[in-house]
Amino acid sequence: MEQVMNVKPLTIDDYTALQAMETGIEDDYVVRIFDRLIESETHELFGLFHEGQMLAVGGYSLFGQGKFAMLGRLRSDRRFQMKGNATELLKPIVDQLKRDPRVGWIGANTHLGNLPARRVLDKLGINQGPAIHYLTLKRPDLLSGHTKGPVWNPVNDLQKNAHS
Repeated sequence: MEQVMNVKPLTIDDYTALQAMETGIEDDYVVRIFDRLIESETHELFGLFHEGQMLAVGGYSLFGQGKFAMLGRLRSDRRFQMKGNATELLKPIVDQLKRDPRVGWIGANTHLGNLPARRVLDKLGINQGPAIHYLTLKRPDLLSGHTKGPVWNPVNDLQKNAHS
């Protein structure tokens, strides 16, 4: 028997379904800022549903007067991973972006080691760009020719991070 799944833009009525997803993310910022994401003019959030249950969530942000679309916020319910749900969710979203005459570029970022996400992007025809490596500068005093700025302090407390 064929599973009927549907992708739809999320509304405030979908908040409970988002909260019910088992993503394994201890303090998920998407849940915390859900209302702002769905009300934004530059962010879109979609859900993949089956019989009222959200299996995956993801969307995009628009930059540069809508010329650039960055896919993101992709999460899958761990109980339904490795079944093609992320691709099922993102395919119509990418197709919609490709039809939008304002959008000239569609991209995404993920960790090199996140092979499932990289496979999804490959299936969607999003070509891999250059690898970007993020580093922590431990000895800024050794740099020359830079403008000194404020030093960031590490945040190790989720409560402090959530309300900062």
